[in-house]
Amino acid sequence: ELCLTGSLGEILKKEETKTMLAQVLAVFLWNLLWLSRVKNRKAQILGISVGSLLFAWCHQMLVPAVISGVWIAVLICLGRWLNGWLMGGRKRMQDLTRKEWENIHWAETLALGLVTGSALWMVIVCVISLTGHGGVPFWRILALIFTAGTLAVCAAIQIRRKNESRKQQERKAVPNREAFWQAVLPDTFPQALLWAFILTMVLLQAGRLNIELDYDSLHYGLRSPYILDNGEGIYENLGLINLVYTYSKGAEVLVLPLSGTPTYGFLLSFTFWTTTVSVITAVVIGTRYGGKKAGFWTGALFCAVPGIMNMAVSAKSDSITLMCQLIIYDMLCLAVTRKDGEKNVCTNSSQKIRENPVTGVTETERSCNTAPWLIFAVSVYILSLVYKPTALIFSTALGGVGLVCLLIFKKAGKQDKRGFLTWIFPILATAGLWYRTWLLTGVPVTSVFANFFEKIGF
Repeated sequence: ELCLTGSLGEILKKEETKTMLAQVLAVFLWNLLWLSRVKNRKAQILGISVGSLLFAWCHQMLVPAVISGVWIAVLICLGRWLNGWLMGGRKRMQDLTRKEWENIHWAETLALGLVTGSALWMVIVCVISLTGHGGVPFWRILALIFTAGTLAVCAAIQIRRKNESRKQQERKAVPNREAFWQAVLPDTFPQALLWAFILTMVLLQAGRLNIELDYDSLHYGLRSPYILDNGEGIYENLGLINLVYTYSKGAEVLVLPLSGTPTYGFLLSFTFWTTTVSVITAVVIGTRYGGKKAGFWTGALFCAVPGIMNMAVSAKSDSITLMCQLIIYDMLCLAVTRKDGEKNVCTNSSQKIRENPVTGVTETERSCNTAPWLIFAVSVYILSLVYKPTALIFSTALGGVGLVCLLIFKKAGKQDKRGFLTWIFPILATAGLWYRTWLLTGVPVTSVFANFFEKIGF
């Protein structure tokens, strides 16, 4: 009755709804065709890539998605290199792409890099803002410098790799690309259905980016040049009285270089990518503990929740907060399920190495300390506090449950003390952004916590 005569029925009768449903069906069938009928893996990748790019181009969000994706990739690279230096010392900086310091899966490698890279950018913005300098054009130029520098370093690494005499030996230490895609892409028709559904649900959000904006995005998410940095940095008191303008603004600081353009697509695309990371994290968790079929089911059920996927088309910080909390959960699961005597990737390239392309679990001939999953989870937790004030409740609750599980199963194990170094930039970023809230309100965290901080003396 709701669909036929109720309010939902009126929506379903609109021409825009019919067009959307037709496009969704076409995208789903296109993906299903390539994933189920085509057996060549390279052809599958090519087919779904062309379809996705064409869909994004038709909906006028390809360029914003590419530019915001490049910015996220820059943050990941900076974070990975910084983590490698913190965990391995100066010698490891000789090869910025070598992952011998970490017994960490490929998804967690990128996730932890994104966390550290984001914290690094926030610290830079906070430090420069303390001098009274800033403004969106300034941050955009600085981001371009970082992007150019990152691309130059990556190019230099690739050139050096080609000239190294031991290139063949190093190739054995990284997962084979064909094996990776063999593990990621579906093997059966039911798996192809799930894979096509996941990709279609993600592309559905991409098609909605440039149609309408929600109230909260217009209220504060898209107004950083006016409510966050008007030219003198993020610590300038702009005289605004709305409570939401005093939040930590971690997400808005990350997208300052993408702000102030004639289109909001760059900001919304950033949120779209953080939602995509959340989907990938859910699939990885399911695959690790239940196999490929369970991983695809996990991703499909995750994408079927409107409350999750709708966050992809909003400029609010909900999506990136959820992403951090999923990463925390992932790392806590790894800490709980670790086995005693687990091997670590801290050997040289001459030793025999076997790596599963899906989970990234690597075995070597020499035992090492287990990767400090618990410490890494705390690092992500610290940074999650700057995205939403309520993260102080939900992230803390998630971390508390994880700690209880670790104590019950006694799986924390011996943690690599160098892992604590990954806390440095998240702590500095949190301190810098909470300092802004304190300057404006007199308390470090507003929203529901204002009365609490006032009672304890702020």
